[in-house]
Amino acid sequence: MKQYILTLSIASVISGFALLLCSSKLQKSLKLLVSLVMTVLIVSPFAGLRQNDIVSDAAGFAQSASDMAAQTVTDTAKDMAESYITESIYQKFGIKPISVCILYDSNSVRVVMPQGMADCDEVAAFAAALSGVEATAVYE
Repeated sequence: MKQYILTLSIASVISGFALLLCSSKLQKSLKLLVSLVMTVLIVSPFAGLRQNDIVSDAAGFAQSASDMAAQTVTDTAKDMAESYITESIYQKFGIKPISVCILYDSNSVRVVMPQGMADCDEVAAFAAALSGVEATAVYE
């Protein structure tokens, strides 16, 4: 951008001097020539833009937005599932788990219970039945 502005400035100064130094007979022709040169200089940076570049940039932005939306939906679904499992365990056993964590990499659920409040094997079996995946329950 800096180079572009410098080129326009130099061309303007040179064209101004050329118009000052020329005779009145050549002034119309020189004005036309200077106008054409300035038009080319102004338009030249935009000549490098192609429709494909613009479309590919837009497609990249759309893909990025789509990925962000998918991550948001995934996080929301995970939070809702964890909340559902927590509330279900509370309703069945009367004990609020300290945390419920859904692990996508191992396709399992981990429930952390307060020390000595419930049988971890029962809670794990219940969480597995709710989620449909392997579940473990541990004491804090």
